[in-house]
Amino acid sequence: MSENVKDTQRAFAAAKAILDGRDPVEERSAVLVMTGHAITAVLLACMDSDPRKAALMPNEWAWSRASSSVFPTMQLGGSRE
Repeated sequence: MSENVKDTQRAFAAAKAILDGRDPVEERSAVLVMTGHAITAVLLACMDSDPRKAALMPNEWAWSRASSSVFPTMQLGGSRE
């Protein structure tokens, strides 16, 4: 089984755990809050429990996606501190 397939299975397992039998439409707010908690926990784990680095990761991810897929041959200017 490829790693992509395993990742998809992990994602569905995480979604099932987050939903925990709740109706995602009727209990949207609670489900989204729990999803935010799960994402935060993963970011903290990946960033060695450094909250500053974890908080910067969504912006870093968005920046790298934009620069590599939208502008694959251009160097975007500006500071990334």
